[in-house]
Amino acid sequence: MRGKFVKYIRECALALVVSILFSLVLVLLSAMLFKIFGFDAKFVSVFNVVIKILSILIASIVCFKTPSDGWIRGIVFGGLFILFSHVLYGIISSSLTFGLSFFPDLVLGVVSGLVGGILSVNLKKRRV
Repeated sequence: MRGKFVKYIRECALALVVSILFSLVLVLLSAMLFKIFGFDAKFVSVFNVVIKILSILIASIVCFKTPSDGWIRGIVFGGLFILFSHVLYGIISSSLTFGLSFFPDLVLGVVSGLVGGILSVNLKKRRV
């Protein structure tokens, strides 16, 4: 049981690193697109939501190797991703706050992680 738990922790940690790096790249690319094409600022929040969802889904599908309990790992990972990314981007922008707007993001992360965890387990089972 302890070995399984350690493996889950490693998978979540790897998924966190991959997802944070992936989201940083996507944020930089979207900032360039906004600057080049002059998109309206009201689309920034939509881009941010899409980036969060993609980062969570892709990292969980790529990093979760154990073919069981994907939904649990996904929920934990999704919540941790939102927490870590919120802190990271808050530090970068010098405006770290935890208000009511944090909770919808947390729900989004948990649900995205849940879906990503379920997908990762089912995709791995199909390959075997």
